[in-house]
Amino acid sequence: MYDLCIKKGTIVNADRKVKANVYIKNGRIDAITAEEDIPAARVINAEGRLVLPGFVDPHTHLNDPPGGDVSETFLTGTRSAAAGGVTTCIEMPLTTPVVSTAKAFIDKRAICGPKAVVDFAMFGACVPGNQDEIQKMLAHGAVAFKAFTPFSIEIPRLDDASMLKAMESLGREQVTLSIHCENADMITSLTEELQAQGRVKPGDYQDAHPLISELEAVQRVALMAYKTGARVHVVHCSCPEAVDVVSYYR
Repeated sequence: MYDLCIKKGTIVNADRKVKANVYIKNGRIDAITAEEDIPAARVINAEGRLVLPGFVDPHTHLNDPPGGDVSETFLTGTRSAAAGGVTTCIEMPLTTPVVSTAKAFIDKRAICGPKAVVDFAMFGACVPGNQDEIQKMLAHGAVAFKAFTPFSIEIPRLDDASMLKAMESLGREQVTLSIHCENADMITSLTEELQAQGRVKPGDYQDAHPLISELEAVQRVALMAYKTGARVHVVHCSCPEAVDVVSYYR
């Protein structure tokens, strides 16, 4: 007997829609079939409804344990995910302490794991000088790593030399490095100029982060990824030219 049957729904796959029944055993889909008389302990009538695979959110900031950027907890965040059909969250390492060591990784998982109501995985932070810790975090289940080319209040930025070494190392492991790409020198200089002019309102922020800053950093990171064979994910793209650069180097 199956544990659960989701009956008469319209199943949506990558390439088609089909009316069928989904049979689940021990928490896993065991059969998708038009047969309706297979016994199951529980039956959900999904007639007239769409039955979709669970979504994966690959970039969440639940910020638990909380630090300077408090948004929600793993309990509230994963409850919201489940309500929206997201069954896996992949959490960023920008928490307190920053997840740049194996101890911080293990401690965060121990705190957040019991709260999660959906599946989750965790990033580690890639910062200057933590190469040994990166290997340890990989051994404890880190699925990817996050780095910054500009200043970040949470994660120390990587200079170009450190970035290249990180890509060479993670490239050998075929582990993804997600990178926030902006030119640190441009942003620092423009920020100082705006502050000197008293321009410190939210609307002034964009003038310290011009598109050329992003485009130059994406170009630099993409070239390093191309030359090292690293798996790089450029996050927070905000201009089409940056997407064109990524596409070209891919």
